[in-house]
Amino acid sequence: MSPVIKRRSSCRLCGMRKFDRVVSLKPSPLANSFLDKNKIAEEEISYALDLYFCCNCNHVQLLDVVDPGLLFNNYVYVSGTSSQFVKHFESYANKVISKYEVPEGSFILEIGSNDGTFLRKFIERKMEVLGVDPAKEIALNATKNGINTWPRFFSQELAAEIYDKIGVPRIIAANNVFAHCDNLSEIIEGVKTLMDRDSILIFEVSYLLDVYKKTLFDTIYHEHQFYHSAFTLKKIFEKANIGSQFDTLLQENDTLIPFEYSYEPYLLSTRLEEARSDPTLHASGSGILSVAFSAVLLLAFLAFAVTVLVSTYSRMIEFASLRAIGFSSVQILKAMLIEWGAIFTLGIAAGVLLGRQIANIMMSFLSVTDRGDPVVPSYIIETDWTTLMSGIVILCMLSFISLVFIWNSVAKKPIIEALRKGNT
Repeated sequence: MSPVIKRRSSCRLCGMRKFDRVVSLKPSPLANSFLDKNKIAEEEISYALDLYFCCNCNHVQLLDVVDPGLLFNNYVYVSGTSSQFVKHFESYANKVISKYEVPEGSFILEIGSNDGTFLRKFIERKMEVLGVDPAKEIALNATKNGINTWPRFFSQELAAEIYDKIGVPRIIAANNVFAHCDNLSEIIEGVKTLMDRDSILIFEVSYLLDVYKKTLFDTIYHEHQFYHSAFTLKKIFEKANIGSQFDTLLQENDTLIPFEYSYEPYLLSTRLEEARSDPTLHASGSGILSVAFSAVLLLAFLAFAVTVLVSTYSRMIEFASLRAIGFSSVQILKAMLIEWGAIFTLGIAAGVLLGRQIANIMMSFLSVTDRGDPVVPSYIIETDWTTLMSGIVILCMLSFISLVFIWNSVAKKPIIEALRKGNT
């Protein structure tokens, strides 16, 4: 393997080693490694580009890691060349200042600041800024343009240096950074070094659901080593013990909005508890489901009773013949209990299993809107085993009573009368 690339064997989030490869692209050159005119004819070096899904924690990531120095030291992408990015960062900065009431004179730090497009708005508000970016040429030009930028990789050591020389930032920004770092814990620990109770960490990151829904395979390249969901980001910060104030924001129609629900299935327990704590939601949901469940129980009981009744009448000659050769009514009842008990048990088992499968199929239709967007908050399939078993017990009792009643009214008839009715 090339010395500029290493292969990870474990998940960056949970440390487990079981992965599914979910996207496999052809080995490719580095996205921003443009060739000068003297090297056009030379063959470019290509690196593996496969996306993996951790089977334990569901973190999506690249396992083949290119040397960050090769990726970023001579970085050529500059945010300020995109009018859309300039507009976005101006709007974003204004919203941050307004939302968190950032006063003049505050210290603002941006990790991965590029040419300082985002920081410029804070300078206009008379705040002290510092950018940190490993792209040496871009950092130098940013400093020349009045945005103090250190050309270094952010680390815990650098964070301590910033703390000693400048102090504690009011805002720590990391826009489109958390996808780029192989060792994300190094950045998080550095952030912890710099934060006090008044500090706020803000960041932007590509959203895994968008990558999946919109088939954004062109965002899969060597710089992007992580593909985050709200769930994995939350776990990352909780693991670093700074997750209590975690507040995820999504950009939607150029408006920052609180994002409260993850589309990941692993926050189900949390969302379920939230639903249970909402008395209105709980009452309406429970009421509808209780009525539906009761209706199903009633219909199941009626179907069982009618089936037993029809079957018993159709077998009246059989029962009369058994009694004629010496079988007692109690023996016939036992036979009926064994026969219909087995049918009942198999029916209940098949119904529970089939019901679960049907629910999963229905959920695929209920979980999206008519436009194909995910329903938020999403529906949750939960089997209340206590209620289900209680219903089954009630159904058993009613079925037993109906079976005994039918036996008493049909199977116990006098033999001659039973034979006569059986023939008719």
